[in-house]
Amino acid sequence: MAQSRQRERSISEQTRQRHRQLADAVRRVVQHRYMEPLRLCEIASHLGVSPCFLCRVFRRETGATIHGYLTSLRLSRALELLAGHEGENLTSLGLDLGFASHSHFTRAFRRQFGKPPSAFRGQLLSRFEQDC
Repeated sequence: MAQSRQRERSISEQTRQRHRQLADAVRRVVQHRYMEPLRLCEIASHLGVSPCFLCRVFRRETGATIHGYLTSLRLSRALELLAGHEGENLTSLGLDLGFASHSHFTRAFRRQFGKPPSAFRGQLLSRFEQDC
């Protein structure tokens, strides 16, 4: 009986370890390819698991969905680029970061930061002008 429990714990720990490794692998793929149009089925196929299993494991391990993680990476990069490129076209910026359209980029940005990227850039420019 004690050996059976020990084996169950061991299997359970092996499963948890595999799930952590799978979530880490997803993070690496997404971090490397976040500017590309990524499809869940491509990531799952690359990692040798089903899309449903991959989503379930990733969410359990990270607390976020794969799509949410991807969007967060893209929006973090957008903040960096907005701070450094005052004149860049917002449509081009959104498309370069992997968003499907300008409205998709703006909607995601507003949802995450409470204002559209144009307003954020305007705030940065006004702060810069005040500092000069």
